[in-house]
Amino acid sequence: MVYIGWVFAVLCSVVFPVLLSIFLAKRAENVKGVLLGAACFTLTQILLRLPMLSVMSLWADYVVFQSVYPILNLAFLSFSAGLVEEIGRFVFMKFFMKSSKTADAIAFGAGHGSVEAVLLVGLSQFALVLLAGGSLAGYSASEFFLSGAERVFAICTHIGLSLIIWSGIKRRMSGLFVPLCVVLHGVFNFTASYLQFLGVNMYIVEGVIAFAGVSLLISGLVLCRDKKS
Repeated sequence: MVYIGWVFAVLCSVVFPVLLSIFLAKRAENVKGVLLGAACFTLTQILLRLPMLSVMSLWADYVVFQSVYPILNLAFLSFSAGLVEEIGRFVFMKFFMKSSKTADAIAFGAGHGSVEAVLLVGLSQFALVLLAGGSLAGYSASEFFLSGAERVFAICTHIGLSLIIWSGIKRRMSGLFVPLCVVLHGVFNFTASYLQFLGVNMYIVEGVIAFAGVSLLISGLVLCRDKKS
């Protein structure tokens, strides 16, 4: 059963994101949105934020801060992710996407979330099996099932946030919508991390993530309902 769970996690973190991105690029009749979303995550997280956090982890003061104030550290990690990703999302969509189609904004969010899924989760699933010599002893099927499902809802979140940012651009209300998305993103991350810190049942945690992801997706679609073309 654990191997079935692993396959499910791979399908959700690699196969599904890739197929979704291809489908949405075709639907938008333009691959640019997907590529820009992927580039946005790669720049803001892989090339900027994560290396900075790696450097900070070498600082004695930050190590002490993590130990003494774990909840504040969770808040810092959560909202710093929201800050760099949402500002990056705005910059990429405002200055490089140049589109008036909702389909392109959806594709952007899918590209953003898909690269995150593949790089941060999908590749680690393969590395896990390779390093363990093909053995998954010590792991449970539920861990993999939950990990895979979380990626699907995380992609929903990124699409929703992209739609909200795009709607703000089109309505000339970015000054309101960008900070809103930073806060929403930060609260989303912090809530999930804090519940795990408290030792809350993982099914409940994933339920909260699912609810938040779907809610953001629906909110983004509603905001853009009169902007479709």
